[in-house]
Amino acid sequence: MKLWSLLLLLHASYLCRAQLSEYFDEKLVIKPLKDGKVAATLTFTTLLQNGTPRDPALLHTQDESQHYTLFPLALGQVLREYGVTEMHLSLNAGKWDYDAWGHPVESGVGTGAELWAWIGDGGLTSVDARWQGLRNALAGLFCSSLGSLDSLRTTSPARVFPPQGSLPPTHTHQLRHASHPSENVCTENLTPFIKLLPCKASAGLARLLNPHKLFDANWHGLGVHVTWDERGVRVEFSVQAVFDPLRSSYVKKQVLFAYDGCFGGWGFCSFFAPILLFFLLFFLILFLLLFPIPILLFSQLEFYFVFQLHKTNTPTPPLKPALHPPHPALPHALPRRRPRPAQRGGEVDDGG
Repeated sequence: MKLWSLLLLLHASYLCRAQLSEYFDEKLVIKPLKDGKVAATLTFTTLLQNGTPRDPALLHTQDESQHYTLFPLALGQVLREYGVTEMHLSLNAGKWDYDAWGHPVESGVGTGAELWAWIGDGGLTSVDARWQGLRNALAGLFCSSLGSLDSLRTTSPARVFPPQGSLPPTHTHQLRHASHPSENVCTENLTPFIKLLPCKASAGLARLLNPHKLFDANWHGLGVHVTWDERGVRVEFSVQAVFDPLRSSYVKKQVLFAYDGCFGGWGFCSFFAPILLFFLLFFLILFLLLFPIPILLFSQLEFYFVFQLHKTNTPTPPLKPALHPPHPALPHALPRRRPRPAQRGGEVDDGG
């Protein structure tokens, strides 16, 4: 752990065959932390190419029909109903330890619920009225108490929360932000979250979202991010968690960290394209130990090893990277043997 660090990135790029205007991408980043825990981030991104936010001046008229194949219809209807150009929602449980875990992949790691959005200004309905409707709609969609984010909790810190994407120049926008630290995150939030994904939890990386393991983590959070740029409307669903592998029921009191101990099994989405496996290593000597031979990439002062799993003829076994080398005196696979009852005279038979 002190000599090298491993960052595992599972990346799947999918292009729907029936509808070329929608593009889906999912990835998994696994990184060991210096205190022995493991940080995992799953990201599911859907791009609606050439999609545009709804003009707030036309909210009183009937909206045009929306036909989605990969883009979540329920969320898209909410965004168009209230003229929302950009939205960010996070539901977290626990306290992020910056000293031991560093900076997270997603910046919104505050405890509880946080919602902020850039809403188009103009039209017959005010921004505050549509902000209230957005909160209530998301509360019903994700089974949360976002409706309690009333005017007393709402602020407009535009400089603190700038747009993460672009804003249409045809009209002005206003920011609305609110947070609820006492909001709890549980299975009833994860279930509607998974239902917005193209394959739900039946295939792809979404199969890793085991609620029993996810909510047993030291810290976990859900995120929904909607942005717009010249390519179209992008929605990103993210799941972050910090696991303690030694506390897992699968690897308890063992030396090795098992990949399926934190997640479980996973599979491919049948109608999608191949999955790529990325490894980030800091020592090039490990390149000689990897098989099949990967493609070496260099980006942002980091080395990436790319494995094209779809080119292998044999199924890929579950990944079990070792964080610490196993000690020869501690065979993790041997069953534990119960001690025999004490004999007369206070001696215990050790079974030898």
